[in-house]
Amino acid sequence: MKRFLTTNVLLLFVSLGTGVHATAQTPSPTSPTQPIRVEISQPSQPHTSLERWTALLQSVAWPFVAIAALSLFRKPLSNFLEMVGKRASEISIGGLGIKLPTMNEAQLGDDVLTFRAADAFMVLSSSAKSSLFSMFEQSSNFEFVAINLGRGEKWLSSRLYIFAKMLQRMKALRCVVFLAPGPETETQFVGAASPEKVCWGLAMQQPWLEVAYAQAYAALTEAGPIWVQNENGAIEAAVGEQLVKNFIGKLTIPPTPPINDWEWVTFAPNQPPEHAVWLSRDYIEQALGYALWKDSIVASETKREAKSLMKCSAPYVARVKKNREFISLVDRTVFLDEVIAKISEKLGAAD
Repeated sequence: MKRFLTTNVLLLFVSLGTGVHATAQTPSPTSPTQPIRVEISQPSQPHTSLERWTALLQSVAWPFVAIAALSLFRKPLSNFLEMVGKRASEISIGGLGIKLPTMNEAQLGDDVLTFRAADAFMVLSSSAKSSLFSMFEQSSNFEFVAINLGRGEKWLSSRLYIFAKMLQRMKALRCVVFLAPGPETETQFVGAASPEKVCWGLAMQQPWLEVAYAQAYAALTEAGPIWVQNENGAIEAAVGEQLVKNFIGKLTIPPTPPINDWEWVTFAPNQPPEHAVWLSRDYIEQALGYALWKDSIVASETKREAKSLMKCSAPYVARVKKNREFISLVDRTVFLDEVIAKISEKLGAAD
């Protein structure tokens, strides 16, 4: 940076085209000291060669500055990141005000307990209205959903599978965040993954989930075509609800012996078991370890938050407390794009 400033100063003096001439009379040992006379004069003839070089340097200077700045922001260096700071939800980089692009979270109601862990009868009942079915009818989309795994007793694998698949299809869900109890909090950040990676990861461990979904979808088409409403694959809310119920119903059909007890969950004595397993933190990290994004930044009032964000590699980064309690999810790709856009604006204004 010092070299850059020095170069600019030299160019400024060269562009002025002034000449400085100094003459001095050497005092004799016997005469009194004479004052030094300095004369500044404008050259009578312009230095055409010098002017050409000056014009050339001025014309190419800004492109090189722009390229260097973009390179610095894409691959930040430690000395440049010292200029990075944070104020509340806004980060200031070299005078640029950029808000943290916090993503929109799907708010789950208390009745999600019925869907994620209750027996099939409770979900399939005509009077059951869980949070999932209610979200199908909402007009807004959801960018991510936070799933608290608890201590392995809160979510069935079958419910998470269809939950992620249908929210991606119906509400353009982009990310699933996993939380679990930790030493100092009940909502410690475990990792995040795209909905499709969640579904594929579970299906790799439990292939019957894909079979049940295919059968549930085929059963719907028997009554007629299923009309897709947008590029995400959304269908009518009532059709989506029926698809979910068909899926769970297919998982309660008694299997042919022999039965692996570990992959069947039993509820009340009079209720049929469901072909699923209880999900724990260890299970998710094993099944989805290949796809989990674990990048996080610690919320603070210092430069470290922005510095950490720019060093991350995941598209979505968790914002956590020091004890890793989850706060929010930040879209890192949007953040970097906004940084580049702000730099371009500054360079354009300088021209």
